[in-house]
Parts: sequence; structure tokens; C-alpha cells
Amino acid sequence: MLKERKFTWVVGYAIGIALLVAVLPSIVLPHPAWSEAHWWAYLLFIVCSGITLIGFASTMRQRVELTERLAKLEQTVELLKRQAQSQCVQKNNVSEQLVGSLN
Repeated sequence: MLKERKFTWVVGYAIGIALLVAVLPSIVLPHPAWSEAHWWAYLLFIVCSGITLIGFASTMRQRVELTERLAKLEQTVELLKRQAQSQCVQKNNVSEQLVGSLN
């Protein structure tokens, strides 16, 4: 599932950047048959779509990074729990040995 998320944000970045790059030729060479309203509507739609997809990809990338960090933290917590349990068992064994030696 994590690989699917990485794929999603990579595709989002790629499509968003491609849409923004697609606008550049229209800015330099406008279509002669289009009116000003057609031209601006086209440019605004493409730019807004590109920015939206880049924002989506950025958010997905942050989610993936947070998921990876959470997984690492969970592993660390489990390791610390195991270490604490083993230390408690060792302390109990030492105290039992001390009590046994006093008897």
C-alpha cells in the first residue's frame, strides 16, 4: 500500500508539472482563432489544474513520510517495551536470589 501512495504522489507531481509546462507555449504563441476570453479561460484552467495536482502530490508525499515515521516509532516503542520487560525480569530474579540467600 505504501508503494501505491508513492506512485500516486509521483504521478501527481508529473501531471501537475506537465500541465504547467503545457501552458507556456500558449503564453508565447496564442491561438489566432481564439478570443481573449477563450485564451484566458484555457490558461486559468490549466494553471489551476496543475497547481491543484502539485498540491495534492505534496500532501500525499507528506502523508507517506509521516506513515514511515510512525512505523519506525512503533518499532522503537516495541523494542523499548521488550527491553523494559527483560530488565524487570532480571530485577525480579536478582531480588528472588537475595531473598533466597537470606533464608
